[in-house]
Amino acid sequence: MAQGVCPGCGSTEVYAGEAYYGQANPNVRLKFGALRGTTVPVSALVCADCGRLEWRLALDGDDREGIRKHFSRVPTR
Repeated sequence: MAQGVCPGCGSTEVYAGEAYYGQANPNVRLKFGALRGTTVPVSALVCADCGRLEWRLALDGDDREGIRKHFSRVPTR
């Protein structure tokens, strides 16, 4: 969807905006270990035709490193 085409229906009616989920700010807290973590801004891409939604995190280099170190990688199939 980041290229402006919905992978669900093929529409080009894709829009971006801030995302709020369960709280009053557009951020997600990523937990890195017991006491460490980071707050990352979230945006959403939404298809106005089929309603498909994709969340996007604005990650910096430290965020990417923390994810690689503390999260479990999903195996390819």
